[in-house]
Amino acid sequence: MPGSAATRVVSQPCSRERLFRSVRYNITSTSSRNYTTLNIPFRGHDKPLQNTIFTNLRAPRPQSSLANNINPIEALQTPHQSRTFSSKEKSSKSPRNDPQNTGGDDSNLFLDNIGKVFLGAIATVVLLLVRSSKGTTNRENKRIEVETKSLLDPLEIDDLRLANEEFSEDVFRTIYKNVRDAFPSKDAVRYLDFVSVVVQTMRELFGEEYTVQFGHLIDRVIIGVMEKDGGVGDDDNVGDVINDRTEDELPLSFLFAVLSLALNSPVSLRVELLYNVLNDRGGIDDGNASTAIVLKDDIVKMVDYLQKSCQLPSGAQILETQEKYPIQTYKVGTAKELVAKAHDDLIEVGRHVPEEGKGYSLEDFNNLLRSSYICAWGECYGPNSLKKK
Repeated sequence: MPGSAATRVVSQPCSRERLFRSVRYNITSTSSRNYTTLNIPFRGHDKPLQNTIFTNLRAPRPQSSLANNINPIEALQTPHQSRTFSSKEKSSKSPRNDPQNTGGDDSNLFLDNIGKVFLGAIATVVLLLVRSSKGTTNRENKRIEVETKSLLDPLEIDDLRLANEEFSEDVFRTIYKNVRDAFPSKDAVRYLDFVSVVVQTMRELFGEEYTVQFGHLIDRVIIGVMEKDGGVGDDDNVGDVINDRTEDELPLSFLFAVLSLALNSPVSLRVELLYNVLNDRGGIDDGNASTAIVLKDDIVKMVDYLQKSCQLPSGAQILETQEKYPIQTYKVGTAKELVAKAHDDLIEVGRHVPEEGKGYSLEDFNNLLRSSYICAWGECYGPNSLKKK
């Protein structure tokens, strides 16, 4: 009715069996000037409204925007329909579908591509393992190549020393003295002249029938070096080449380095004898060996002689090249390169290294020969010693 505080609109029931009816009330609050629509189900037919509806009515409480948009009739529907409505409502209100949302996409790049990241990590690990395996194979192949070209087998060297138990450091000093007396002003002699002095000295010491046992192994080393220096091919007659080069003179330091293959003595004494040979002291210990000085070039030559006479382990001679990608490659280091690497190895383990241009003492020489990049006779120490032996 006009002028009333509320207007009732009654919807007629569709059938008599229906017990509930909906009544829509349009209620206008003059104090808050808010318009509220209520759907109130009640039992019965056209019951008059009680005044308490108006007297107990209070100003509507603040509600969320989502609650204000919910139709109470739809709230009475089945739970399944209610859940469907809520899902649609939430979807329409999500930030991604909100037209007023001007921010960027909240998706996570890592989580959206977790499968690709996982597969990429596995592929990287596999690639690194394959590269490491190929590099190790290259190193092993180079080591086998050195052993194949070696003039002596390590077991043959052991047999040579065991067969010459009486060839001690004192005998070595005596031989050196006799050689220097026979060739006082020469630093290089013919191999046959050198052998004659050695045999004569051994007979003077141990009898007429005594000589260096397994001496053919020493001959093999000398002949092998002559072949490489003379460029002997596979079709050449080695005997003819040796006969043609019998007049060739070889450095005395090289000949004594080869003779040390048969030396049956501790490593420390062997190092001292070779150091005195470089210092042109004949291996004679007069108490001043520790104060003698040998130049770096002479040490490089001795390392080269030891390398040619198969007294360096094959693993110690293998060095990395600059070609690291895609696969690390290796090469056989020269004596100069091995000495340079030995310097770095000694610095890493805290050993003394002479400055450039300075001489090397016996201790410095011993440290170089027993570093992991030279490892003479397999006696070495250092961070790489285990893999170099």
